[in-house]
Order: sequence, then structure tokens, then C-alpha cells
Amino acid sequence: MRLLGECALVRAGYTYRGSLKHGHTGDTQIIQFADISRANPFRTDTLARADLNKMNKRYLLCDGDIVLRSRGIDNYAMLVTTPPERMICIAPLLYLRVVDRTKLLPEYLHWFLNLSQVQSIFSEYALFDKCYTRYICARDVANLLMPLPAIEHQRDIVEYYKQEAESYVKLEEINKARLLRVEKWLLHELQNM
Repeated sequence: MRLLGECALVRAGYTYRGSLKHGHTGDTQIIQFADISRANPFRTDTLARADLNKMNKRYLLCDGDIVLRSRGIDNYAMLVTTPPERMICIAPLLYLRVVDRTKLLPEYLHWFLNLSQVQSIFSEYALFDKCYTRYICARDVANLLMPLPAIEHQRDIVEYYKQEAESYVKLEEINKARLLRVEKWLLHELQNM
């Protein structure tokens, strides 16, 4: 077991002051809280943009970074893959960057953060602000104990989980189609009564 903070940097997103409008042109794509959801796949073509050429470059997201929702009931983590040249996340989002990819795969860390057991731990760590909004601190994320198997085992775990998740999605699609067929049949039966 290792502390997550020993394997990855945990930082708050960029503090943006101003209004963000979709459709605005700018040099930097911005991931906001609402852009990260377990229910909807992440899309870069819908992100807001702003001109942030004077911003510190440490906020720029890299391939393999993980963006974590630090507020609300669901602390879902999203893996950033092949970001455009300039992309950031803004506070209250946190971002994590693996320090040494020979010891920890970003995909494994992403899988680990989204485990229901880890989400339960986040619930235990949660604090509440003045508006009674639940949030977790970067410090608590960094102090999370994480099993760190050999890199080959991490790859196996990620691949196995990916296959199972794809099967789950396919089964969900089959069940939705089945339910629609049943509804259609029942409506047909009602019309013939």
C-alpha cells in the first residue's frame, strides 16, 4: 500500500475569474465541473474556451492526467487522453498527474479512484462548506492509501475492467431495446382490447 500523494501530484484546477461562454474562441479549452459526468462521455468539442496565454503552464493538462470532481455527491474521476495543445480544468476540480509511469499507470489510478469503495472513503472524508455543499480536499486525496501492484498486474486489471465495462454497456443497450419492444407490444395489446 502506498499513499496516493507519493505516486501522483494532486492539485487544484486553475482559478478562473470571469464568465465562460460556449462558442467563444480562445487559445485554451476549459473543463468545468459540469463537463465531467459518469452518465455522459467526455467531449472536447463542447468545452468552453478562453484566452489564457499568461496563465502558469503547470495548469495545462497532459495525456494521462486525471480530473477529479471534488464537490458534490459523486467524486467521479476522468482520464484525459490526447488533449489538444492547451486544455485546463478549473477549480473546484482537482487534477492528478502520475509522477513515475514505470510504477503507476494513469489508467490504473483512474480505475482505482472510481471504485465504489474509494467513493465511500471520499464520503467519509467529505467536509461541507457554508452552503452545505459536500467537498473533498486535495490533501485527503493525496493521503488515500492505494494498493500498488507491479505494472504488469496494473495493465491486466485495467484491461479486464475495460472488457467488463464494455460488456456491461452492451448488456444495458440490449436491455433498453428489450424494454422498448415490451412497451411497444403492451401498447399494441392495449389498443386491441
